Amino acid sequence: NTCMVVSDEIDRTHEIWILPAVLQNPDIYDVDVMHELSHAKISETVDPTFSTINFSTNSLEGHDGDRAQEFRKLAVELRTAWLHVDIWINDARDAVWPELTKKDILSFFDNFKKLADAGHKDFIERLDTVIAVAMNMSEAKRHLSKKQQPDPQAVMRRYTNVAVRQLIVKLTNHFETLPKLGEDKTKNLKILEQSVQKVAQILGFSIKPFMVE
Repeated sequence: NTCMVVSDEIDRTHEIWILPAVLQNPDIYDVDVMHELSHAKISETVDPTFSTINFSTNSLEGHDGDRAQEFRKLAVELRTAWLHVDIWINDARDAVWPELTKKDILSFFDNFKKLADAGHKDFIERLDTVIAVAMNMSEAKRHLSKKQQPDPQAVMRRYTNVAVRQLIVKLTNHFETLPKLGEDKTKNLKILEQSVQKVAQILGFSIKPFMVE
């Protein structure tokens, strides 16, 4: 919706794709642009797996629609279970621009409150929104002082669906256990692999992704 990075380990390049609205409003979207730069940084210093997930669909050409549809379903599940990689990316951004961390988290919950109070139930209950709520709640505890943190109960009260509330609690509890990345690349990749597997399990997905070197 704003910008994204694509990192190529073989060509040793990064491309950051930015929508015109982002360039026209740099004071609003600086948190997003610096987030993508942090993706590139982690890609170089840790591993590209923390930066980009892309799939080639060339192998699906000539196959029936059912196989292609199943592949897309599994690819979406993997990307969704992987999305919380942004927690580590924001750790890198916070090390340089802590003011952007505060701005990012507080603006997220401000926008969430406006959408929820305006009756956009379908939007706030979307899976990507639910994951984002859990991530931001855990990141608030990770980076902000107790006084700066949004009230989690005020967020949860805006969900009338008990199952959605329970899902947010499970995701938040898991995200709060994630350690910061260290110097050991192998250990970092194992942490990512196990975390993606855990999130896939919490979300009830059919996949158990694992790392292949």
